Amino acid sequence: MKVLGTNIFLSSNFTKALSLLGYKKNRNQFRILCKCKSMADANRKCAAAGLGDKVFVSGGCSETGNEIELNVCAGTDIAINLGGIIGDGYVTIEQIHNVIGGNDSRCLF
Repeated sequence: MKVLGTNIFLSSNFTKALSLLGYKKNRNQFRILCKCKSMADANRKCAAAGLGDKVFVSGGCSETGNEIELNVCAGTDIAINLGGIIGDGYVTIEQIHNVIGGNDSRCLF
């Protein structure tokens, strides 16, 4: 397995969930990480998570060697940087889905 990283623009549901999880800025571009076997595998995982099926594209993403990012993905397949594109740590896609989908007291719906 490897960890791919890229920057993407998130929908308002995702940015609202990130705000509830501690995101303090007013932007919608975020660094996303995905633990995967290939770029196609990463895009399948992102599509299943509701992020889209063309998140990772050739020339627009790279395999990360950053130890912090590798450690973040040791426990999850997808993580998003809580500071936007740098800093402030990461949240897992499971944490975001809990806020969006109703398994969290801060639920959006």
